[in-house]
Parts: sequence; C-alpha cells; structure tokens
Amino acid sequence: MRLLSTCIGGIAALWLVPLWLGGLAASASAAGDELRFQSARKIDLPAITREELVAVPLDAAVYAATNEALSDLQILDKEGHVVPYLLRPQVQTKLTRTVRSTRAQDVTLKLPEDGTLELRFSAGERYDGPNPNGLTLSIPLRDFEFRVQVFDGADETRLLAETVIFDYSRYMDLRETSIRLPGDGTTRFLVRIDSPTSKQKSELKELTHQFLEGKRERIEERQSVVDRSLRIDRVMIWAETEREDPDGDATVDYPVNSFEVTQNPEQKETIVTIEANREPITSLTLESSARNFHRNAVVDVFRPQRNEWARVGMGSLSRFTFQGKSKEEMTLPVQSDRQNRYRIEIVDRDNSPLPITGVKARGRVHELVFIADPANLYELHFGADRISPPEYDVVSIHQALATGATPLPGKTGPVVASSAPIEAPAKTFKELLNDPVVLGAVIVLLVALLGFGLYSAGRRVPDMEDEEAGAHSR
Repeated sequence: MRLLSTCIGGIAALWLVPLWLGGLAASASAAGDELRFQSARKIDLPAITREELVAVPLDAAVYAATNEALSDLQILDKEGHVVPYLLRPQVQTKLTRTVRSTRAQDVTLKLPEDGTLELRFSAGERYDGPNPNGLTLSIPLRDFEFRVQVFDGADETRLLAETVIFDYSRYMDLRETSIRLPGDGTTRFLVRIDSPTSKQKSELKELTHQFLEGKRERIEERQSVVDRSLRIDRVMIWAETEREDPDGDATVDYPVNSFEVTQNPEQKETIVTIEANREPITSLTLESSARNFHRNAVVDVFRPQRNEWARVGMGSLSRFTFQGKSKEEMTLPVQSDRQNRYRIEIVDRDNSPLPITGVKARGRVHELVFIADPANLYELHFGADRISPPEYDVVSIHQALATGATPLPGKTGPVVASSAPIEAPAKTFKELLNDPVVLGAVIVLLVALLGFGLYSAGRRVPDMEDEEAGAHSR
C-alpha cells in the first residue's frame, strides 16, 4: 500500500508540470512588456494645412529588419499614441482622359457690316460640369478655310483663342473644326468668323472653239466661281478632364548584396546563388555576355524556418542576335517571398555554361496609409522577433479612399534606435516546449520527480518484505 501511495504521489506531482509551464508563459508575457522595437524613423509629412491621407512607402532598410508578415510596424504620434494605418501594396497609375460634351444654349447670330459672322452662346444656366476648354463647330461644308476668334461672352474684349478652321478634303483627308480654349471657367462665348462666304472654283472648265472658214481662230476657256456661304448646324461645348486610374502594383529596383555562380557537372546545370535583403522581390534579371542561346531555368528560395528550398518561379533565358536583328528575355518571374537567399538553376544540358556577369532584382513596394494631422509629429517603429499582428480600426481610411481622396506621399528619415515598448503576446505551450531553456528545465524536473519516486519506492521495499515475513510466521 505504501508503494502504491508513493506512485500516486509521483503521478500527482506530474500534474504540477502544466501549472509550472503556465507560470512560465505568464512570466514570459510580463517580460514581453520590457521588449523594444529595434529601429525608428521620423516621418516627414508633405506640406498640408488640414487632415490628409499620407502614404509612407517602405524601403530596403525597413524590409531588412521586419518579419515576413510585416506585423512589426507601428506608427506613434508625438504623445506616444498608436496611430492606425492601412498596409497595402503601392499601386502605379495611368493617366486617362475623358471628354464631356454639351450642346450650346441661347445661340444668337449676327452679321456686322464688316463682313464677319458673330455667334453668341453659352453652356446654359444649369451647367455644372468641369470648365469648358474647347468648342466644335459642326459644318457640312467641304474645302474651306476660315479664321476664327473666340472672346469671353461676358467681356468681349478678352480674347480666348484665335485659330483657323479648315477642310482640305480636295487634297487629302485633313479637317479641323474644333477650337481649344484655356479652360478658365468661362461658360459664355462670342465667336467671330471672318469672311463667312467663300469662293470656290468649279472643277469643270468650259472650252469654246471659234472657227473661220474651216480654221480655228481662237479657244476660250471659262471656269465658273461659286460663292458658298458658311453654314453651322450646331455648336458643341466640351470639357476634357484627366484622372489617374490604377494600373497594377508599382515595382522598383532593389539592390542585390552579392551573387555566386557555380557549376553542377552531374546535373549539367549552372547555379546562381543570390543574397538579398528580404525585399518583396517579384523578378530577377540576369546579365550575360553570351549570344544566341535559350535555357530553361527555375528559381528557388531558402526558408530558414523549415530549413528547406522552395520553388517560387520558373521561365526561360534567351538572346538572339543575327544580322542586326536582336531579341532577348533575361528576366525570371518570382512569387514574392521575403527571404534572404535565392537560387537560380539554369539547365545547360550539353551546352557551354552561360557566363553570368550580373543580377538585378525588382519587386513590389508596400506603403502605410494613415490620417495625418499637420499639428502632430509621427514616427515609424519597426523590427521585433515576436509581436501580435495589429488589428487597427481603418474604416475611416477606407471611407476616405472610397470618396476619391488620393494619399499624399510622405518620407522617412534616417534610422535610429527605437525606445517604443512592445506588448508581446504570451508564449504558447508549444513555443515554451520548443524553447531549449524551458525544455531542459522540464526534463530536469521530470528526472528529479522520477528519481525521487524510485528512491522512495526503494526505501519501502525492505519494510514490505518484513511485513510479509511476519504475516507468514503467524
């Protein structure tokens, strides 16, 4: 019975291990309050006079110090308060032009004694579009040329434009009846056209032959000239606007620390090992002095967490140069994976290895978008081994972007040491067991408990034998 009670006591002691691990987790959480970010950078705001959206791009220095998920980024204001931000890939834009047209209203016509034609019109009292910056006259006439002046309808002495409208279709398909305006907000116009009546020679000639006694005395050649009046069917007022539309993720060049070229004769491959700085690389470009080749290649990345190489891209390298014609493709696409080491395996087969003379990297850019106050100061803190992913309230930022607000570009200053604390999460039991110090302590504790149990059991064995001998003697 004593042996049984000793074993039960040892088993009960084992239940203290989870409680002890829980205490270690709590102490680890308390110790996490004393952690600090590695680095900090001052955020330089653009010239703003009110609250604006500001976008701060991340660069190589930030990528080199942050974790793979970019969860160890924090913006603090001058009071040390956390500022919510939206992390997103930077987007490149393209310029899109659109034209909005409206028919002229309140049109009046006047023929002054100087032989000109005057048109007065406006965009209408209810016009609420962008500032007009052009007019188009709809003229059915062909083969003409007229000089046109456009004045401000509210101030007839202010000249807005002076040009020539024309149609040269007799000679070639060339026609222009539009007039570009400065777009200064004018919506009432006076158009003056010089000599609205044009003369046009007939394309047919009339020939008259006079004969006297069977002999031709003379030939008369006549060509009619027709006066043609200018007719304007309608006048269109148009406004040309420009906007920037998204055109995919923006990419920039990233520096490569070093690269090494080796040969694998057994596999007939050329291997290029590249050292980077954890940037979000999306393509690798090789430089070579070779000509006229085509090689298949794959790209692997080394993931230290799993201690293995993983495939992140494949493609082909080629260059063609012959008789002044050339074509090449030396860029391999890469699935963005923020690691330090990349490996390119070039399949040579029985061909001579390619001489690799350089490597270039290109990748995406992330940016932090936040609402900035011109009266406040901001710092970016980054770099931490263990930190919980932030869960910020960014609804206001999304709403501002939905209204069409464009973030203004911000900049970051030099890298300095950070003094901002980190509220690190408590370690899980799995993380504690993977900690060599904790794992060693657990093993020592279990060995001590087992040794104590065996020692106690050994001391009880003689007493049990004496008790059994006494029972037999009775």
